[in-house]
Amino acid sequence: MYLRFAIKRIFWGLMSYVFIISMYSCILNVKIETTAWADVDMMVQGYMMSDAVRNVPPEQFPKVKAEVTETAKAAYGLDKPLYERIINRIKDALLFNFGNIRAEDRDKPNPLKSQLMMAFEKTMKLFVFSTIISFWLGLTIGKLKAVYRSSPFDRTTSILTFFFYGTPSWWIANILIYIFVYSNRWIPFGEFHSVPIIRNPILNFLDSMYYLTLPILTLIITGIWGTAYIVKNILLTNLEEDYIMSARARGIQEKRVIHDHALRSAAPPIVTMALTALATAFTGDIIIEIIFVYPGLGLMLWNAIRGNNIHGMMAVLCCITLIYSAILIILDLIYGFLDPRINYGRK
Repeated sequence: MYLRFAIKRIFWGLMSYVFIISMYSCILNVKIETTAWADVDMMVQGYMMSDAVRNVPPEQFPKVKAEVTETAKAAYGLDKPLYERIINRIKDALLFNFGNIRAEDRDKPNPLKSQLMMAFEKTMKLFVFSTIISFWLGLTIGKLKAVYRSSPFDRTTSILTFFFYGTPSWWIANILIYIFVYSNRWIPFGEFHSVPIIRNPILNFLDSMYYLTLPILTLIITGIWGTAYIVKNILLTNLEEDYIMSARARGIQEKRVIHDHALRSAAPPIVTMALTALATAFTGDIIIEIIFVYPGLGLMLWNAIRGNNIHGMMAVLCCITLIYSAILIILDLIYGFLDPRINYGRK
């Protein structure tokens, strides 16, 4: 029964991804074709003003211009029907075939996919590490808030939650930059590894974490408090259940009651919160990469928007959508292991 559900969920997840990418392609197709037609006009005008047509009789100009125009249209794929052009762009997007980008060596191809993979690797390093730390801290604080509710610790962290949960991450980032970069110069800005690069993998990772201190600290400050508040409310509800009182009546230690009973039964919503926090980080917190000039997906998307690079925008959007869809599919698939009460055969 579970296998059938898993296959169905993966199938519909992939169909949703294909539909979203198709929508991206249709929407951005207008801008792509506008840019392509402008390039065709520039190519034709440049050729007609070059020395290649200097000796062409005036009466032959319309014919030559028409031939050059058709050649330029074929080079940009504009000679094909509109539906075929859109289908080709959808296919290229699904296969992550976004063409090449300009390189110093014109004879050596530089595919956009390789730049996308490097940006993806850096973004994963930043967001996965910061999400793990912020979620663990939020879980710990939320558990303590539930155990010691109405205590000074609970009230103090509640005030911090109200302050930081609604504070924009970019504002926190600028405050940290002012304190640690401009006022004290404790951490370098715009650099993310030592020179020369450390070859030892462990030392290289620690070196990267040092240079990523400010963006990780920003994401932790803005991420732990909401998690702590929700975990507290979930645990407070579970601690009032009958099975918790039964466990306490049997003389089970309070620590085991919290971890093995209350926290375990709260696993599905807590895991949901953790994975959705990671998914939304790729869509909402990528502005942190722009502020810290970190060469990840966020900065790549920002540079593509500023440079009117539609293919770069499409590449980043496809990558972010794929990550988000994959996380939601994984979340649904692990529900059965977290809560055996879920019946996948029920409609």
